[in-house]
Amino acid sequence: MPIATTTELMDTLRSLLGGPAQRDAELLAEQFAEPAFIVSELVRRQRLSAYQADEILAGRGAHLRLGSYLLLEPIGKGGMGQVFRARQTVLERECAVKIVRRDRLQSSESIERFVREARAAARLKHPNIVAIYDADVAGGVHYLAMELLQGVTLSERVKHDGPLPIGIACRYVRQAALGLQHAFEQALVHRDIKPQNLFLEQPSDQIKILDLGLARERAPSDTEETATADLTREGDVMGTPDYMAPEQALDARSADHRADIYSLGCTLYFLITGRPPFPEGSLTQKLLAHQQREPIPLERLLPGAPEAIIAVLKRAMAKQPGDRFRTPAELADALAPLEHVEQIAAAPPMAAVSPSTLMPAAPSATALPTPNIARPRRTWLVVLALLTLLSCCPLAILGGGAFVVSLFVIAPAHDQKMPGERANPPVIDAGVALKVPKPIAKPDGPLVTSWRAFDGRGFLLSAGGTHMIHDLSEGQFAFEVREFMTGKHVRDVPKGERALGFVTGKPPYYVSSRDATAIFVRDLEIGTERRKFINSFQGFTEVVSIGESDEMVAAVDKFLCVWDLAQGKEKSRSRLPDFAHHVSVTPKGEVALFECQNLLRTWSIADGVPESEYLGFQGRITCTAITGDGKRLLAGSDQGNIYLWQADDPKNPRVLQRHVDRVYSADFSPDGSRILSGGQDGKLILWDAAKGVALDVVDVGGMVTKVAIHPSGEYAVSAGTDKKIRTWRLSK
Repeated sequence: MPIATTTELMDTLRSLLGGPAQRDAELLAEQFAEPAFIVSELVRRQRLSAYQADEILAGRGAHLRLGSYLLLEPIGKGGMGQVFRARQTVLERECAVKIVRRDRLQSSESIERFVREARAAARLKHPNIVAIYDADVAGGVHYLAMELLQGVTLSERVKHDGPLPIGIACRYVRQAALGLQHAFEQALVHRDIKPQNLFLEQPSDQIKILDLGLARERAPSDTEETATADLTREGDVMGTPDYMAPEQALDARSADHRADIYSLGCTLYFLITGRPPFPEGSLTQKLLAHQQREPIPLERLLPGAPEAIIAVLKRAMAKQPGDRFRTPAELADALAPLEHVEQIAAAPPMAAVSPSTLMPAAPSATALPTPNIARPRRTWLVVLALLTLLSCCPLAILGGGAFVVSLFVIAPAHDQKMPGERANPPVIDAGVALKVPKPIAKPDGPLVTSWRAFDGRGFLLSAGGTHMIHDLSEGQFAFEVREFMTGKHVRDVPKGERALGFVTGKPPYYVSSRDATAIFVRDLEIGTERRKFINSFQGFTEVVSIGESDEMVAAVDKFLCVWDLAQGKEKSRSRLPDFAHHVSVTPKGEVALFECQNLLRTWSIADGVPESEYLGFQGRITCTAITGDGKRLLAGSDQGNIYLWQADDPKNPRVLQRHVDRVYSADFSPDGSRILSGGQDGKLILWDAAKGVALDVVDVGGMVTKVAIHPSGEYAVSAGTDKKIRTWRLSK
């Protein structure tokens, strides 16, 4: 019933307010007899919110107190219930409180599920997941208390601003993937990833994953990850149809973390295009579309989209879970280099794109490529103008003649190259080719000059330093082998294969794979296939050669494997606690260093047993390196620091601080005295490993995603998002 008297009002206010607010209310009650006036004055003095005032005057003030929380105002509503801004009176802090709808908790089974999910969610401690503070029941009302955020959801951001530029969308989704990786490591699956559940906190520009109400636990078995007997009934459809993985619609119980990866891929598609993958139709039609159809290709909705983002979307949104990224961390790593791509954005609104523009054009009768003739026509016009000028000014004959020759010899040869025809990527000497900037290093620093550059985004050096494999900037899974010192092209890696590394035995080999199902070992000099390993695992992380031997180490699923390439068989297999990443191996193959469950570990390759875990770092490990003698090792982090340990002191790292963002790659010099690192901040830094100080810092421009110091110690190599692989001379 509505409040009628001051006495009733004060009884309610005493149960809700305390301290100065209660004293203000009592003073007002002594002076005024009208409850509405007292409440309005308390609102003016900011002792009550407008929502609280309405509830109190309507006689519903008791509902504003929920355990130790005082509800201030509603801020959101979802499928599981309503969310309020609230104050925890004991700790005097504001938070968000979600009140779970009563119809969701009508049985002991559903209450058990709520409690279990709340406990599981409270285990998650990650900057990209909203923090859960508390879960309880008061007066028969179940609630969750969590971190209070300021900002908008990504759904609201796109609705207000239109499709996001590719780089920004990739940055937001990468953060979400890092949060999901943490949930995955804690045996949790979200099951309702969508733009509405990704919150963009402002002004930090940080993504927070919301609404773990559909989360469930999983438990790994010896052979595979299987869902525990959660409280979801078989056949239940859990999630949101616009972003739901095919297998999740068929049976929510069987969906694992790869369903979250699919949903995150659909979310990335939405952020870039402004529309979900299948925007039209009923719920059933959308679910069927996710199982049977492909969305409109990104390149039709957004001409000029980089091949890399198209490839990421295709893999993340694969119909079969086994074809997707194996973990959210893999998706995050794939997105990291795309955060600073050219900021291409779709033109809103996407609904304005007519269906006819999305259909492929009918093939013409003359499908052969034709030369571009626009520039030669301009060339003739320039020539006629020059002839006129020369007739009036004979002294210009020499310069005009040289210019005409350049137009006919250089320009037409370039313009008339047929589409699809690829010449070897140029080897560029600094200061010779016009399109290469001047040397970007300080002339008196240890990084003397960038003396050669290749087209490409990544590279692999052979253990002896004689050869390098680099990928081509023209597309995914296109690699070639070159001599390091001369830049001479040796051969192309077969199309569609991913280069994995070198094995420098006799003869030297290079290693590649296709579709994560087969690993090929080929003769480096003549290119013939020497060995083929059929991969019986789900996939592999990376392959590392062991010095001057015929062996290679491969992180495959949750195993560390050593393969003898000469005999064509596996020598040993060591089971790991989880997937291994960022593998480094000493040249003689005694020790492997890698990240597993975000712990830095060493492993005895010969014995197949763990040796040490290295502690004292913060953030996620993004790269590793180990010296040739195994006495010193390092790890880069996503917070911009490099942690340097002595092998016999695993708890006290030295922290090298100069990068201001994620460290993508680092490497020791052969003698272990120097460290070269590159990061998201575009810095290439050479360090004194003993003193922990920077010897030289070069701003390359784009992100530096890969670095290495040549085995001779005289050269360094770097690669980054500017699609240039630079070789550097190192001074003593």
